[in-house]
Amino acid sequence: MMDSVRLLPRLRALDISMNPRLTGLGLSALAPPGIPAPPLTSLDLSYCIEAGRGDLAALKGMPSLSRLCLHRCEVGDSAMIVIGSCLRRLSDLSLSHCAGVGNAGLQALCRLPGLRRLNLQHCTGLSAEGLSSLSRLTSLTSLDLTNVNQTCNQTMGVVGRLTELRTLNIPWCARVTDAGVGLLSGLSQLTWLSMAHCYQLGDGACRSVRRLVRLTHLDLSMCHQLTDDGLREIGGLAFLRCCSLIGLWMISDQGVAHAIEALPSLTYLDIRQCDRVTPKVISYAECMKHKRLRCVLGSRDTP
Repeated sequence: MMDSVRLLPRLRALDISMNPRLTGLGLSALAPPGIPAPPLTSLDLSYCIEAGRGDLAALKGMPSLSRLCLHRCEVGDSAMIVIGSCLRRLSDLSLSHCAGVGNAGLQALCRLPGLRRLNLQHCTGLSAEGLSSLSRLTSLTSLDLTNVNQTCNQTMGVVGRLTELRTLNIPWCARVTDAGVGLLSGLSQLTWLSMAHCYQLGDGACRSVRRLVRLTHLDLSMCHQLTDDGLREIGGLAFLRCCSLIGLWMISDQGVAHAIEALPSLTYLDIRQCDRVTPKVISYAECMKHKRLRCVLGSRDTP
């Protein structure tokens, strides 16, 4: 199959995901030594487990790549060293569920000056010390640290200096506290922030989030310590369109109503599993937003 792909000289994007038996040798057929490199700019190797277990040396022959997806490839640091040294045009890299990537691997990726999107979701081999390498990736606009369980306030201090960020995901980062969120206040370009299941966060985090004035999407689901006071704090987010508050046991109709009134751009509000919130708030939402707001509460929601 790889030999046939080489016969497509105009091919720019290639998806060969879900091929767990594809080996590194098979992948190297795309760019054998001595033959001009293919013009590929996008390559998806998701679930190519056998190929991922090697060092992905075949990527050395694909210097034009700008997007690379290695979701669940079981790659390790040796592959990161190849990527960091050979794919100088790479701007979008997904390593989600690659637990073999460690501190040395992340440090190697810091040699990619143009990297703009980095997905480290479930890369559980990274430590807080290793994550400090992120400070060198100053061009990042999107960063996903979902369930990178060593993510802590120290990491937030590093992330807070990545001032080009537009999107930040830190769900399941249970070591992050209100103080850590406060270190993100310099992210003036941020439009998307997900902090679901960050169990230590309380109303103080909302006070810090209020400074992120360009936010359009905010997820605070399962941050059980949040109260109505926290909802009042986010009322100054004039551009917020979508807000998820699933499982916030301590918020009430009063807090939700205040948020609806104080968020002029809000079009979607998810308040499922909020035990103290009643269907009355949906009627209030319909009145306040003239049915422009979809408010989800249990099995009922507005049109």
